[in-house]
Amino acid sequence: MGVENILALRGDPPQGMVITPGHNGRCHARNLIEIVKSFNVFSIGVAVYPEGHSESPSLEKDIAYTKEKIDAGADFAITQMFFDNRYFYQFMERAEQAGIRIPVIPGIMPVTDIEKIKRFSGLCGATLPKDLIVRMERATSKQDEVKIGINFAIEQCQDLIENGVRYLHFYTLNNADIVSEILRGLNLDAGSLSQSDTESAGDLIAFAD
Repeated sequence: MGVENILALRGDPPQGMVITPGHNGRCHARNLIEIVKSFNVFSIGVAVYPEGHSESPSLEKDIAYTKEKIDAGADFAITQMFFDNRYFYQFMERAEQAGIRIPVIPGIMPVTDIEKIKRFSGLCGATLPKDLIVRMERATSKQDEVKIGINFAIEQCQDLIENGVRYLHFYTLNNADIVSEILRGLNLDAGSLSQSDTESAGDLIAFAD
């Protein structure tokens, strides 16, 4: 069927439920990666968490579990959304110390609806900068709120690029036009970005889903 890449995610349990091992003892992304790896034909991506997975008891445990998952056969990783780049840089330091060598792609979530992002952040444990919340809550129109979010994402990506990041992954939430605007702000010729488009400038590559 032409499928070459698998993003292997355990997924989140329905609200109020807990994921427990099945009869085969499997219940983690690591187990899924092992299955996909056994076919020996796919490039495998995994999720990583700059501020730690919500179920991890500590950042130390989180990076240990992450290393196990990657050692099971991952070829690249995409981070959960984050809004303060310090968390990404700190994660990369922990990853380096743990011996993680695969490419780690920052996952960027453009903030265009502060109340919606508050809910998302609360569920996944991503910290929203207070100054961003204040600016967006003070916006006098939806258009101003979107503009603030776009400018924030551009500044976030510029900082990542200046610190050596060469791959960016955007979570579009079915709004590719916002990502196109961000890419234009980064001096990338976004054109008409669709969900499967890849945009590049020099050795910088941006993906959107």
